[in-house]
Amino acid sequence: MKNLIFLAFLLLSFNGHAQLTGKIDYKPIGISFTIPAGWQGAESEYGLLLGHHTKPGMVLMLPNEASSMEDIRQAANENLNEGNGTFFSPSGSIDYISDNMIGRHFEGTMEWEAAKAYVVGAYNSKGASVTIMAVTTKALFDQSYRALATEIAKSIQFADAVVPQAVKEWQIKLVGRKLTAMDSSSSESSSTVYDADGNATTYNEGSYQSSKTSFGLCPSGYFYYYSSNSASFDTAAASGMAQGKSKGDGQWKVISDAWGNALLVLTFKNGNVSEYKLTSKDDKTYLNGNRYFKTSGEYGPDCN
Repeated sequence: MKNLIFLAFLLLSFNGHAQLTGKIDYKPIGISFTIPAGWQGAESEYGLLLGHHTKPGMVLMLPNEASSMEDIRQAANENLNEGNGTFFSPSGSIDYISDNMIGRHFEGTMEWEAAKAYVVGAYNSKGASVTIMAVTTKALFDQSYRALATEIAKSIQFADAVVPQAVKEWQIKLVGRKLTAMDSSSSESSSTVYDADGNATTYNEGSYQSSKTSFGLCPSGYFYYYSSNSASFDTAAASGMAQGKSKGDGQWKVISDAWGNALLVLTFKNGNVSEYKLTSKDDKTYLNGNRYFKTSGEYGPDCN
């Protein structure tokens, strides 16, 4: 387990090519801000991590789904539980920084080590809202971390989110299409049987397994989820199919992450959400790096 004090330094050292400094502009989510002097940023699929070569701890900047200031206030009263020994509870009272920003101290553990943090929630009515968390060990935490998180928050400028061209193109390419991923595997084994005279007979056995997952993306914004699994043992076979009901199994959309990548988001009727990064190579479609076949018409989704 990495020590919290050096986590940010190690991440930045290992990803030196991705270091960010100064003014940052994330047009896809409608925010820009300034990284304080002496701090450097590294992007991940979840957000931005800032580290310093001499000051312990780190700053995490994460987009959040707040749709109002009330959502921001509610989050400030809730525990932060990320698992793996990372758990924080709110401490003290809420600080009202501006009309659309509040801050609060949190205490707990990060990767099992006692830690303290100052968290700012900033509401953005034009794009993605933001959570800023300045954190270090409990022994080393002082009010400079509160000042650091507040400085970054006050540097934020909100604007209308700009939909990247890649997102618009994927929206057109996927509507009315069925995306299908197929996986298969086989194995062989043998067994030997001896008769009463000690003569041996060897039997060869084989098995085959396959699975197929499909998403039918309908023009009205709903999708069907199809999943099948089959297993065959020599001549024996078994298969199953689960398919959605009328008007689909949920809603689909293509959005942009903070870095401008296109994401396919599937929101199931039970509230579960799945996200897939969309990429293409040689006119082939990939979701999270896995090949999916794109079909339409007779082989597309049944959206009637």
